[in-house]
Amino acid sequence: MTHAQEFGRWGEDKATNFLARLGYEILERNWRGAEGEIDILARHENEMVVVEVKTRAEPVDGDEYIRDAQAHRLLDAAEFWMEKRNLEAELRCDLILVIGNSENYRIKHIQDAWRGGPQEL
Repeated sequence: MTHAQEFGRWGEDKATNFLARLGYEILERNWRGAEGEIDILARHENEMVVVEVKTRAEPVDGDEYIRDAQAHRLLDAAEFWMEKRNLEAELRCDLILVIGNSENYRIKHIQDAWRGGPQEL
């Protein structure tokens, strides 16, 4: 595994722990299907949540939103995942930014980062 992959995995671990502490039920991590990869699939209250995790050593402009094409891919993949498990629920796409390193980091959680159209965040 490359350093970049290890760093990304570290960020996903932090994001998963963060969500679990908030009461999210983690259903799957790093799921790959024909439609693409989903970092985290979780359930929160009555919604199924697709979580895109971005891990950065420093903030990068544009990180705080999910582009339309990526959101479509994530939602299509999540719908496929749900169909295979015969699940029905409202679907939400969240973004988690993990910024920093193992000694000093912060997490920013943007709920409903994209729901069928662009939003100002």
